[in-house]
Amino acid sequence: MTIDNRDNAGHILTMFLSFHIQMKKTLTAILFLIVATANALAIDYEIVETKSSFFYKSYVVKYESVSADMTGTDIVSGVITIPSSGNANCVILDNHHTITANAEAPSVQGSSAAGMLFSLAYVVAATDYIGYGKTTDKVHPYLCQRQNALNSIDIAKIAWDIVKKEKIKLKHENLLNVGYSQGGGVAMAVHREMENNSELAKELHFSGSWCGDGPYDIKACVVDYLNHPNEVSFPAVLPMIINGFLSGAPAELKGDLTFADFITDDMLDAGLETWLSEKKMDTGDINRKMREVVGGRSLTLADIFKPEMTSVDGALAKKYMEFAEADCICTGWQPTYPIKLIHLKCDEVVPVFNTYNAIDGLHLTEDQYLLDDTKSTHADYGMTFYLKLITELDNFNYDMSNTIVTTHAERNTKRPAKRMERGRILIERNGKRYNLSGGRIQ
Repeated sequence: MTIDNRDNAGHILTMFLSFHIQMKKTLTAILFLIVATANALAIDYEIVETKSSFFYKSYVVKYESVSADMTGTDIVSGVITIPSSGNANCVILDNHHTITANAEAPSVQGSSAAGMLFSLAYVVAATDYIGYGKTTDKVHPYLCQRQNALNSIDIAKIAWDIVKKEKIKLKHENLLNVGYSQGGGVAMAVHREMENNSELAKELHFSGSWCGDGPYDIKACVVDYLNHPNEVSFPAVLPMIINGFLSGAPAELKGDLTFADFITDDMLDAGLETWLSEKKMDTGDINRKMREVVGGRSLTLADIFKPEMTSVDGALAKKYMEFAEADCICTGWQPTYPIKLIHLKCDEVVPVFNTYNAIDGLHLTEDQYLLDDTKSTHADYGMTFYLKLITELDNFNYDMSNTIVTTHAERNTKRPAKRMERGRILIERNGKRYNLSGGRIQ
């Protein structure tokens, strides 16, 4: 048998070309993965305004982030502030408290008063959340913990990009995550995201969180409201949680429900839905307007909600609590990065049981929380929280912040027991019973 060298050469050439094409595809795929990994923190954003002062420079940004119902994306706005000197200690992610007036949004007023204090020595990133700033036409997904946290995390990515582009000199290349009230809940939700995504935490140089007076267990908060029908301390929160449910809940849960299905006719006729949608009044204004509807007296639950939302057995209340339970942030994960919860024991707006439940659910040790006996109000305690935080930052060990600081075996296993009694959640500690506000039950 003879061998035709021309056929053999053609076969070899065919094999070579096939191999070359396959290698090219493989290299292209590898290159794609490398690029995708390198751009893991890349985010589309636009600087829409720059403001300068003697002390700091701020960038108002618009960026693409997760939508209110988390089924797509939407445009969100916020602000990143840097010291005018170009030197900063580190980056702070500042999650703001409950607001109803757009004038209070970080991109409008320039972050919170506490944020301004930080801006003298830190790079500060603060999202408006959907519904404020450049998205005032949209309903804010109030107390949708994970959704708010993802909007916040995305502005942290932008902050690092601006630090790099503006060549900001950082004393510590760390991201610290803080928040009070609604912001305290968002800060804990951000922390949970970091614990559940180690690569993201590493890329963002995540180093820990301080959470103040936050609603960590929203279902328990609503149950507490329903169990105190004649004591509504902060009325504006109730219609806001309905807006949060309607904008953030899955379509199969909320169906075709509207704001009017939850709220009394008297409040609707007075203009409650418009007060919230226009975003011209702050929470104090809305609280006063709501009380005016009933002649200036204190509001009851029945003054605000229709019957289906005024008891734990109500059909609408059950729907909301199903949503709130699914978004609970104080169970199902373990903090390993540094975390500190600070809560005013007598808080009349966000009861201290939220921190009790977080201590229990997250197995926190005594150095990870502070229950403050100070006599104050929720609003006034906000500045106290930030002043405590500034002191904590002075003593923060940045070198240890990215190490695991606790393990499950090291945590205190003596947790407060929780149980239901006549529809009310009680807490038991050392043989004594307490209500969800921390008061002793005889």
